[in-house]
Amino acid sequence: AWLSLAGGMTVRLPLIAVPGGASIALTVTNTSDDMKRELRDETPENIRIRSRKMLVEDFGLDISLADEFVYHSWYSPSQLITIVDALKAMKHAEKKERFISLAVLADTPSEAHSFTRLAVILLAWNKDSGAIKSFLTIEGLALAMNENNDVALPLNIDRGYWTRGAAGLIEAIDAELSRGELYRRKFLLISGNLSSLATRNAEARGWIIVENIENSWLKDFDDQEFAPGKGDENRILPEIGG
Repeated sequence: AWLSLAGGMTVRLPLIAVPGGASIALTVTNTSDDMKRELRDETPENIRIRSRKMLVEDFGLDISLADEFVYHSWYSPSQLITIVDALKAMKHAEKKERFISLAVLADTPSEAHSFTRLAVILLAWNKDSGAIKSFLTIEGLALAMNENNDVALPLNIDRGYWTRGAAGLIEAIDAELSRGELYRRKFLLISGNLSSLATRNAEARGWIIVENIENSWLKDFDDQEFAPGKGDENRILPEIGG
């Protein structure tokens, strides 16, 4: 995956990571019941219509981009809800269309799943590390800047090695960041881990590395994803039987 990053396939990689602990998992858990209830009570088409309306009216997306996303072949209703609701919860974040512009490029179910996970993770980072104020895209990757002017680059890789391509990618991102808005800190968020050489070189360039996220709070989120949702006291069930 690390080599693919340098080979022009960055937009097709899973992007999953964020620093933090149980507090983030609880933040995500608190939003899950509403999503589960909507999936239970709404038709897939109603979910698409609702998502499209929010993308256009609340986020200011172009209608064609919104249509491309909500009618994308690989995004299920649950994934649409997760992404759109996560973006909505990032109330102060601008440039949300940048995230959607990358998400529509997913061309396999696993890539759609990865972008869905990224939306949830960025929502958690938004809660834990300071409200996200803007989304960025550099070299085909999704980044975020929070209210503290910290920048986060999340990557879902099992093991990262320092290669010529990896060095070129980091240098390109650094160069783009230096031309834009001033940042305070740079976080490289890894679901797995980096080799010692990759760690040394990334840290020498000013990146703060957070590793092994897959085995910490992200596992808690996975466990919660399959837990049953709470009942709705106001829902009237049809009578079955004589």
